[in-house]
Amino acid sequence: MMGMDDIVLSVIVPVYNAERYLGDCLESLTGQSCPAMEIVVVDDGSTDSSGAICDGFVMRDSRVRVFHRVNGGVSRARNFGLDNARGELVAFVDADDSVSPDYADMIIGAMPGRDMVCFQSEWISLSGDRTCHMLPVMDSGVDGYVADAIMAVRGCNDDGANLLGFPWNKVFRRDIIERYGIRFNPLLRYKEDEVFVLEYLKHVSSIKIIPQILYNYRLLGNGLTSGMKRLGSKDWRELWQSADRARGRHTSTGRCGDSVTYDVLNWMFMEAYCLFKEGGDWSKVMKAMCRYHDSLRPGEVKGQEKVKLSLKYRNRCLWRLFFAALRMRKY
Repeated sequence: MMGMDDIVLSVIVPVYNAERYLGDCLESLTGQSCPAMEIVVVDDGSTDSSGAICDGFVMRDSRVRVFHRVNGGVSRARNFGLDNARGELVAFVDADDSVSPDYADMIIGAMPGRDMVCFQSEWISLSGDRTCHMLPVMDSGVDGYVADAIMAVRGCNDDGANLLGFPWNKVFRRDIIERYGIRFNPLLRYKEDEVFVLEYLKHVSSIKIIPQILYNYRLLGNGLTSGMKRLGSKDWRELWQSADRARGRHTSTGRCGDSVTYDVLNWMFMEAYCLFKEGGDWSKVMKAMCRYHDSLRPGEVKGQEKVKLSLKYRNRCLWRLFFAALRMRKY
């Protein structure tokens, strides 16, 4: 049986009512040939058959460790997984996704001498269509450009997709996580994963992006607009404050700082939108938003007038216009 000192990679899988896809997920993980890994499954109070499915895999594979907890949300489940992880490296897999057969071997092989490894992913829609958002292959440990690697993951890829915030397309070093006490913020109900990644990146000096497609990400329709309908202004204030703390040294690192401050400004837009929905004072919202922008980079925001228009008229038909403003690449 594998000893604690032999574990290189801990894969943390938070589970909540995922019976439809959970079997495929755990099959893909237990199908790894790598003996130096553990699969830390955290059942977050599931009310369907997910708990029994998890327990079944414990009987089949000694690398699987299952913990059953009272429901506390995905952040607490991931944090519990981090508290119980024993590997040098940490990766996250969502219970409705799956990984490639060489997932563990590839990321373990790529990690020596690096603080983070990112890999490619395939996205599967509800209709079964598959799309790959390919990142440029880079190695800041060789080239020395950590900021360029962060920018590439942030959205400077062929599709312009922001893949920075997802924890599942990255591998982390557990010693960095523990040394700086990095955890997911359970008070955040949106963007908690991106804040975690930004916190981690404050302490990174080398990033490697490999060309292999190692992760299959399933799109289940739980997107931005559906999430925003359930959130209040307290959620956005917590997000804003957490994002501000996570910026850290990024604000003085040139293009990397531009990228991170751009994200933070986007979150400010989101908070303004939430206040808009809750019937806030619009003049105060716009003044606060513009002041915050000016503190990051003086000058006119490209498209700012469009956002003002959408807030002014408080028209749900202008949602698309608002989100187009959020996606803009430049200030």
